[in-house]
Amino acid sequence: MVTKDFVISKDSVISFICAENRRETRVGINTSSAFALENSYLIKYCEKCLEDSVVSGYYEHPQRCDGFVQCQYVNKTLTAFEQFCNEDTCYNKDTQNCDYCSETTCQKKCDYPTKFKDVFSCNKYFECDNSGFNYEAKICPPQERFDQKTSRCVSDYRCVGPVLKKPCSETFKPSKSLGKFWQKDAIGWIEKECGPGTGFDVKSCTCAKMIPVNDDKTCLILDMPLKNNCVELSHKYWVNNLNVTFSDGAAQFTTGSGLVIPALINNDLGENVEISMNFYIKSSPKDSYTIVTNGNCDRKPSLSIGVENANTFPTVFGFMKLEGNVSPVQIRTRVALNQWYSIRFGKSSDKVRMYLNNNLQKEIKIEGAIEVVDSALSIGKPCAQNVFVGSVNEFKLTKCPSW
Repeated sequence: MVTKDFVISKDSVISFICAENRRETRVGINTSSAFALENSYLIKYCEKCLEDSVVSGYYEHPQRCDGFVQCQYVNKTLTAFEQFCNEDTCYNKDTQNCDYCSETTCQKKCDYPTKFKDVFSCNKYFECDNSGFNYEAKICPPQERFDQKTSRCVSDYRCVGPVLKKPCSETFKPSKSLGKFWQKDAIGWIEKECGPGTGFDVKSCTCAKMIPVNDDKTCLILDMPLKNNCVELSHKYWVNNLNVTFSDGAAQFTTGSGLVIPALINNDLGENVEISMNFYIKSSPKDSYTIVTNGNCDRKPSLSIGVENANTFPTVFGFMKLEGNVSPVQIRTRVALNQWYSIRFGKSSDKVRMYLNNNLQKEIKIEGAIEVVDSALSIGKPCAQNVFVGSVNEFKLTKCPSW
């Protein structure tokens, strides 16, 4: 897989900044690459990636069947990469991977340019056939190369033509470093990098979308220290800041403020999940509210932590709705106003538990996975009726509970 990334300068970048309720969007692209997409296409894919609330998005190439576009957060910047599949393979939008062209459905309309250079060969090219991309490569005569600018075969004695294919093991081998591979040339073996979010696959002899490994990064869904900003550390998810401020090492919530994480929409949490955080509650205009929830105004949650009887006998509760169960699981324990607490609430296999200040409050045994809800996860205000007044820091969501 060959990667062509868009070079974005310091003065012209795409960035999404979450601080003090500001959101800046600046767009720029260097089109010096022969394969660079038009500026409008770059904007389209970066906006689509943000709209999907994903860390890494894969999209069909607008013109070619043998390539695709990937958006990726790199150094806190949303960047679009143009990538090409290995020789004689095409992008499969159903699997989000490169595959044999015969196994893919590609109906590209291409009026201009009408011919595309094969990035793996000097004298091979693709062309439009009945206004569609024909993935059967054409070949220039011997000692002629295909010129991308003129869309013609031109004389070049250095271009000797196609060479016999060698088995993958003779020309490529995986590296011990994640996301890298070794490629053999006339001099020897050279270590190269796959595109962001991909790793070398020996079977397809190309870089492919990486399969997650069961490690800490896979376990951790959200990691938000909330000391002086709302940056999410584990996956660099975008966080929408709704009037939340930061002081005294914590996020400060008042009437109408909140943090929303769109990437958690429709998240399948399964049977294993744990929310942990430190919280501090103050007197509130309402007696009951949620601190964190995956519900909103018109969708009931399947996972939340909140407070009842806030101004009389404050009680913190953990709420969980499981598939196939009519009644939700709820665990409650008394707390006090104007005091810091640490809480852990979640499910590990058939056990639902709540810990307060590292002390187990209750355990309930019950089977079932947490219901999927078509709503983002929010801390603070999920809708106008919720009035959480207090502080939160060290917020984490993981699929690997601590018990």
